[in-house]
Amino acid sequence: MNRVLLRRLAGTVCLGTVFLFPGVGGPLAALAPVLDRDPYVNEVTSTSATIVWHTQALTSSTFGYGTDPENPDGWNWIHFFAPERRHAVTLTDLAPNTVYYYGAGEGGGQIPLYTGPEYRFRTAPADGNSPFSFFAVGDTGGGSPNQFAVADRIDLANCDFGIHTGDVIYDNGEPANFQPRHFIPYAGFLRNTPFFTSAGNHDYQADFYTAGNAGVLGGYLDPFPLVHTHADQ
Repeated sequence: MNRVLLRRLAGTVCLGTVFLFPGVGGPLAALAPVLDRDPYVNEVTSTSATIVWHTQALTSSTFGYGTDPENPDGWNWIHFFAPERRHAVTLTDLAPNTVYYYGAGEGGGQIPLYTGPEYRFRTAPADGNSPFSFFAVGDTGGGSPNQFAVADRIDLANCDFGIHTGDVIYDNGEPANFQPRHFIPYAGFLRNTPFFTSAGNHDYQADFYTAGNAGVLGGYLDPFPLVHTHADQ
């Protein structure tokens, strides 16, 4: 997917005549079979944000966002015609310290993928001096009941963002474990709260011990665009 094109289109293309779904707030359970991974918010700044989601099959998509959850037909709409399984949309020219709601549909929008008031994010304040709250965790990714219990507490805390100090996936950063040990436990807040992760030794060992690619973070980089963007830094 052309990320440069996404950055140019987002915030400037308004396709209000394309009606994605009849309203906001449909049950996620009815939409889940189409999604392979629920949407998660990433790279939130005072004027931009990235939303990522995965579908079970290759599909084109329609993405909408706006500030009024009751009026989705008045949102900005973006069409992506190239079939993808991993969908990433970078929105730019956003207003600081503002709540945006979003949703997506498969193809031209006839089949809804996700929508509802819980699919939202707040851009960061512009002044840099506003108070904020955050949570910090580390050494997670075992899929234990304790991990799910902590995730529930985080969801209730309603923090502005989160920080992961490393070792996201045990034992060795296996790509197959990201869904059950990261995206499913934290799905409740990942759709509306940016979660900034760091790679620990357990996150690169799956690549470290294969093909001689010491330090290569293939399994870790795929889900996290922020890390992938700045991998050379």
